Amino acid sequence: MRLLIRGAVQRIDDIANDLASKKKKEEEKNIETHDQRTIVLLSSIIEPVISEKRIEYRNKPDVFIESNLDASSYGLFAHVVSRELKRMISNLIAHIGGYTTENNGTDETRTRDLLRDRQAF
Repeated sequence: MRLLIRGAVQRIDDIANDLASKKKKEEEKNIETHDQRTIVLLSSIIEPVISEKRIEYRNKPDVFIESNLDASSYGLFAHVVSRELKRMISNLIAHIGGYTTENNGTDETRTRDLLRDRQAF
């Protein structure tokens, strides 16, 4: 009886390891394809992130998020990893939003300076 149970447990363990190995390979394959640069319309990346952040900060009246994209901005394309660009924009807005809430939103010049310093990305 012990040998039967041990064999069954070993088979279950083998199946679990096999599935984990397949999942890891699939994730690595997905990461490789997601990290490839593509040509994207910048406004299609920026606007959704800004909308998400507006919703996130809607209960904080001292945080005002504006995109300032005009008609000329809607024809701008870039060769980027879109997932990474979205993440960087989101992080930038989150840092600035956190900065303004810490300082009660009173120091607009410092917020602009922080934004200008972060433009290096």
